[in-house]
Amino acid sequence: MANSLSVVGVGDVYEFDAGGPSRLQIKVTDLTNGKGVPRHRVGFYIPGYQQGVSPGLLRASTDGGAGDGTLGMDTDDDGYAAVWIVAGSSRDKARLNIVIDGGHNGNERISLPVQPKDGVETHGAVRLIKAGGDQQLVVIGGAFAALRVKALDGNTQPVPGARVRFSVSPGTGSVLAGDPAPAGADGVASAQLLAGRTPGPIAVTAQCGGAAPVIFNLTLAPKTASLELVAWPREASIVRGGSVFCYAQLRTRDSDPPQGWAYARGQVRAQDACLSLSPPGAERLSDADGMLLPPTQAVTSRDTSFGSCRVEFRVELDGKVLTDVVNLTVVAN
Repeated sequence: MANSLSVVGVGDVYEFDAGGPSRLQIKVTDLTNGKGVPRHRVGFYIPGYQQGVSPGLLRASTDGGAGDGTLGMDTDDDGYAAVWIVAGSSRDKARLNIVIDGGHNGNERISLPVQPKDGVETHGAVRLIKAGGDQQLVVIGGAFAALRVKALDGNTQPVPGARVRFSVSPGTGSVLAGDPAPAGADGVASAQLLAGRTPGPIAVTAQCGGAAPVIFNLTLAPKTASLELVAWPREASIVRGGSVFCYAQLRTRDSDPPQGWAYARGQVRAQDACLSLSPPGAERLSDADGMLLPPTQAVTSRDTSFGSCRVEFRVELDGKVLTDVVNLTVVAN
């Protein structure tokens, strides 16, 4: 049997709507009688596919999830098969290869240029700002809060309906749900990062129209049982009217060299009235080395009582609290 493969109703380039799934139909025809070939296997493939990066991802139906770079299906009783294409993060032109077995004189393969096109709402967005979800740390098995951005026009007004595309840094094992995301009436679009099992930093990029992209910086840390909060100096003397800097680091237990973890939200407090802390306020945020910043300066007054006092650091992760203390002794000058 000699078969022919054709794309139905498409010109030289398939420009599809980036705002939602677009249907592409093909037909396999028996050249001996001109009829459609039923139940014939058809393969679809976008070369260079990466999750969230390819211009187009493939689905077998409108509710088929995020999509993949390859897809296989059988023709129906009349020789037709249809694939749904959804936009990834790129707006570059790509090629969709369509292949069948048993073709004739080159009719077994089609290489079709495809390119997603944004709607007028997306083109109206000239600026993106983060609206929530940046600088998070969760442990493996935990859940990140939604990543939220706001699309603004040239008058700094929200752009309802703008399509925001999110992409996650490769190699993390993490995927995105809700991409691309339409902005609501307030111009805010959101996506949910589904964390993988590989600890480390994660970068998620949000893009929309001609606006400059914004990047969410996140951390996936090991299970809490593998972490420790270490404060220092372990012990120190402090004179009346003097001060001592105190530090704390969130790191992997028994790691050498120490492996710190960024974006942990911690607290610090003086457990005794003999001390005040600078800068004021209890909130701290860990940097790339796991150091809780800003550094804490324990200060005594000139009439502070002699004796022992403590500075306590704490970080809560996955419902568990990690703590450590600096033990200070107020002494005479």
